[in-house]
Amino acid sequence: AGFAEGINEKIYVRTYRVTNFLPPNAQPSLEPEYQTLIDEIVQEVQPLTWEQNDGPASLAAYPQNLAIVVAQTHRGHDELSEFLESKAR
Repeated sequence: AGFAEGINEKIYVRTYRVTNFLPPNAQPSLEPEYQTLIDEIVQEVQPLTWEQNDGPASLAAYPQNLAIVVAQTHRGHDELSEFLESKAR
């Protein structure tokens, strides 16, 4: 299941609360605290789909809600949910 086959897939926006995945002693109201998690997601969850790698999907810290906002395909959201669940274990 490569990026090319899903190039015309619709992108959906979802918000994920991620306070449990920030570093210990993180200040979740500060955007830089989210960068390590964002970098992990871009590397591990459908890497070729993210805008950092010239794909259509994007994600950004949303510290006001202790969350990240993700624009991704259904498959990408499914994989991201699995990724976050595996980190929670």
